[in-house]
Amino acid sequence: RPAGTAQARTHCRGERMSGSGGSSASDQMTDLWNKMRSGANAAASQIEVAAEKAKLQAEITYLQNRVKTTKKDMGLQIYDAMSIGDQNEVARVFGTFKTQVDSFEAQIQEKRARIEVLDMQRQ
Repeated sequence: RPAGTAQARTHCRGERMSGSGGSSASDQMTDLWNKMRSGANAAASQIEVAAEKAKLQAEITYLQNRVKTTKKDMGLQIYDAMSIGDQNEVARVFGTFKTQVDSFEAQIQEKRARIEVLDMQRQ
């Protein structure tokens, strides 16, 4: 009888050490923590993307306003040159302002392309 009791105790101890006791709860907590962390990282990533897109869209709006203002300024200067019949001045003013407008429009296109990349990354 004493030998059987010792054998039973050893068997029980073995089950406790290798069974579904403490390590399983620990594994479940680790798994839960990893899932929570993964979800938080995904949410943070989405927030970063949304913030970047909002920044880019604000910059696009600013550049579009710069295009509009530049064209208005060009119109005023070209009108003055045309009113006195100075075609050389009209061409010079147009060339100067066209360079500025082209630069703004190129920047707008770059920012739109960046937004498209961000949208594709989210999918």
